[in-house]
Amino acid sequence: MVNVSSTWRSLLPLLLAFGAFFAGCRASPTQVVIVVDSDLPRSEADGLEIAVTSPSGVEMVQRVAIDEGDSDWPRSWTQLNETGQSGTFRAEARALLGDSVVVRREAEFEFVPEESRLLTLHLLRACVGVSCPERESCGESGCGAIDARDLPMWDGDEPRIGDVIPDAGTDAAMDSGSDVGADATMDVGLDATDSDACVASEEVCDGVDNDCDSRVDEGFGDSLENCGICGRACEGRGAMWACVEGECAVLGCDVGFADCNANPADGCEADLSRPATCGGCGITCTAPNRDCCDGECGRC
Repeated sequence: MVNVSSTWRSLLPLLLAFGAFFAGCRASPTQVVIVVDSDLPRSEADGLEIAVTSPSGVEMVQRVAIDEGDSDWPRSWTQLNETGQSGTFRAEARALLGDSVVVRREAEFEFVPEESRLLTLHLLRACVGVSCPERESCGESGCGAIDARDLPMWDGDEPRIGDVIPDAGTDAAMDSGSDVGADATMDVGLDATDSDACVASEEVCDGVDNDCDSRVDEGFGDSLENCGICGRACEGRGAMWACVEGECAVLGCDVGFADCNANPADGCEADLSRPATCGGCGITCTAPNRDCCDGECGRC
């Protein structure tokens, strides 16, 4: 007579081995982990919104409140490609104050089948008010292209502002030791070649370390064209501008204009020849003297 219990006990290690084998053969997830860090204080940003738009135009939005304290940063979201849709996806991170967008960061990316990739969309205080050219977005190096298709592998760490992010592709796999991530400036390990070496030139606003000093786009903090960060121009209607300690400031208004809203972002926005601000802030022309005639309400 066969002892069934003994037979199953003898087969148990084999069954467990088969289970482990098939578990190991399961496909890895196809996903992109979006990490957002920020240096905005809560008084300037109390909410965070992430929007991901698929190639077919379907938008997925997540919104969270930001509480007091540094422990709220960074934040991360895992975006799975559960439908297997191919093509270019678009991600946008938005810092909010109430329902108003304070600053935003955009990127376009593609999923890599059965791989986890990292996309950083840090929101910087220095980017508030910066207007970038089309298909560019403001980040650590100023305005830069939104194309982020060659993403690095996700290793479980959430990079903060200022952290060096490892390369994507084969070059990152070859780096080791102190050379890991170092070829954002200059390679010093086994994979260093003449093409990797940094050749010093004059620093310009292009998101590259031109002068090989391990800093990007530095030395432009006091110019009207690049005030505090590359791409931030001090300009606005009817105003005389200055760049003071990396921030745009209005020194005065042109004749016929005034800064009625005390907002330096739009310069001297009020036209004193208009009925809404006729001759000064808070002066509105109404019937019967609804016209603004040489700075005074009347009929012109």
